[in-house]
Amino acid sequence: MADEEMKAGISAKDVETSEQPFEPPANVAISEDIDATRQGEVIQTEGAAKSLFVELEPSEQSSDTFYPTDYLSFYKTLEPEYVASYKNLPKYSAPPKELIVNLETTGVLPWESRVITIGVLDPNQETPEVMQFRQENEEQTIMEFVNWFNSQAYDTIVSYNAAFDYRYLYALMQRYRLQCPAWPGLEIYDLQTQQEQVKQSFVPGNNKSGTLEQWCTYLFGTQPYAEQEQVFAWYKDGNFKEIENYNADKIVKAYLLFTLNKIVASTLPTSETPAETLPAAPPSTTGLRYPIPGDEANEIEVTCQQCKQAQWMAKSAKVVSCWVCGTPILNPTQ
Repeated sequence: MADEEMKAGISAKDVETSEQPFEPPANVAISEDIDATRQGEVIQTEGAAKSLFVELEPSEQSSDTFYPTDYLSFYKTLEPEYVASYKNLPKYSAPPKELIVNLETTGVLPWESRVITIGVLDPNQETPEVMQFRQENEEQTIMEFVNWFNSQAYDTIVSYNAAFDYRYLYALMQRYRLQCPAWPGLEIYDLQTQQEQVKQSFVPGNNKSGTLEQWCTYLFGTQPYAEQEQVFAWYKDGNFKEIENYNADKIVKAYLLFTLNKIVASTLPTSETPAETLPAAPPSTTGLRYPIPGDEANEIEVTCQQCKQAQWMAKSAKVVSCWVCGTPILNPTQ
């Protein structure tokens, strides 16, 4: 141990004793041991300094002063062998939480068009509802959507021709410098791919994928809400209400097709028959306004010819799908 690492100290405590305290004599003669040059000189001790200064020099310690070698060896023989008590954590994967997405835009390419509205629907909700994002301009619309999406926990995007919606929204996030950490890593469930080849992974073949409307007409008996060209006319006229209705119709049809896929795969834990998976209307004597509550002055009441469910449809709509059984209902005034 180096000298600079060694420490020394002085401790004091009161001790009862019968001895008298030392009092130096009034006169002390200097001896030869103290200073030969001043031998015989007398020093007056009265009034001498009252402080005593002592410099201590620690003595060298042996290595076994405090921790004998034999003691350390004995201690080591009692030390138990270390055995890891933890185990690897089991692999955990949360159930997928899908989100159905559908865009309405003025064109196909992001740099040649603008987004009009962003429609979404959570198929895992007990009563799925269409929610749409539409603000005064494109930037505010995508900002509202991203702020909402970042507060959710979705890991899968569901859409018909999902690559279009997925890429278009990503391009808007890039254009307006928006942070959406989960977006690039999302799983994609493309309904178009599913209808073309029955699974998401590649299947050899050359089947025509068909359109969402063609499949829903074949599987559910529905009809298109309107032609795609009509959306552009509504946009030119500023009729965003009908564009939202058109968008909601697409989302509901995507939801029905997505649910039907789960029925075939037997992945609906709470459903026993296909009829139970269709969106049911709440009990009402006046029916349900389709597809979202609106102004009675601009709506008419109709009745489904299949299930006899009364409901509402916009006067400007040509056809709507029944919310109970999916049967198309034609506008009786057109």
